[in-house]
Amino acid sequence: MSVAHEAAGGSALLADRVVGAIFAAIGAVSLGDLLWRWPPRVWEGTGPGPAFLPLVLAVLVLALSLILVAGRAKREAVDEADEQVPVGQTLRFVALIVALIVLFPWLGGLLALGLFVFVEMLWIERSRLIVAAIGFIVTLLAVEAIFIRVLAVPLPTGVLGF
Repeated sequence: MSVAHEAAGGSALLADRVVGAIFAAIGAVSLGDLLWRWPPRVWEGTGPGPAFLPLVLAVLVLALSLILVAGRAKREAVDEADEQVPVGQTLRFVALIVALIVLFPWLGGLLALGLFVFVEMLWIERSRLIVAAIGFIVTLLAVEAIFIRVLAVPLPTGVLGF
């Protein structure tokens, strides 16, 4: 293995650890916020309460990010050159996740998730505008159908009322 290849692998490992630490902090803050409102309404009567999914997601984000920080996530040795994601792309994705978290209550769940997919496809995946627009529409329809209609999850409504 060349020195340049080892250096690229080292920077990817460092990026994994930095991003893992950021997500560990997000998971810990989310979990702390849920537990601060004691007792969390995880289960109500015959089914999950409003704190069930946030609790599961906070624990999963925290656990998976700690695994990433600890360096225990194994990479498949198919083709390391194709697997490596540029650090800038990873940081843009983290910035997009933070923006989603901040804008979710203000824009509303439906619009925030749709815009997240749209911007992610344009800014990170470098998709064409028409493909990103289709992804936006499909996301809106899927979130509406699955979360609002079938699961009856009360997503926050934003300034536009949906």
